[in-house]
Amino acid sequence: MGYESQVGLVLTTAEDKKLRQALAHVSDATLRTDVTRLLTASVSRFDSIRHRQILYYWDWSKWSPDQEPNITWLEAHLDGLDPATYVYVRLGEDLGDYERSGALDEVFDLRPIASLDFIPDPDSPDALSASAALLAAARQLVAAYAKGEQSHSVELEDVDEAHRLALEALRVLD
Repeated sequence: MGYESQVGLVLTTAEDKKLRQALAHVSDATLRTDVTRLLTASVSRFDSIRHRQILYYWDWSKWSPDQEPNITWLEAHLDGLDPATYVYVRLGEDLGDYERSGALDEVFDLRPIASLDFIPDPDSPDALSASAALLAAARQLVAAYAKGEQSHSVELEDVDEAHRLALEALRVLD
């Protein structure tokens, strides 16, 4: 299966048209086909006609630029764009593995949400130990900081989750 990521790409419709034109001029037919397949195989593609934006979204896909020439080509193409014309977001499986580039004021609200799926009640027999709760709080805080560093803003929900876990650890320690 390999390492997977959730990936979102929002382009203005004008930039999407330029992407298609650049793709048509790729001399390597295999690469051109692979990039086309990548774009058409996105799990979701949404058009906002009113806002002239297009969202491509891949849900838990293998996304390795160092191994996939089509992804390398797409990311290199994005590097040459005016940041105001796109937003690229990739959230990997590992905690804190998050990338964001571009500065388009997009209407799809692309932002990663990293959460812990199950945290037992402190009074239950399955409650987290103090060290496990502190470790979970530290991981959540590190992830929130990493996301904030990339996006230049911190989501309060991420810090709230770290705070809740730290309080749980303190209750256990008291």
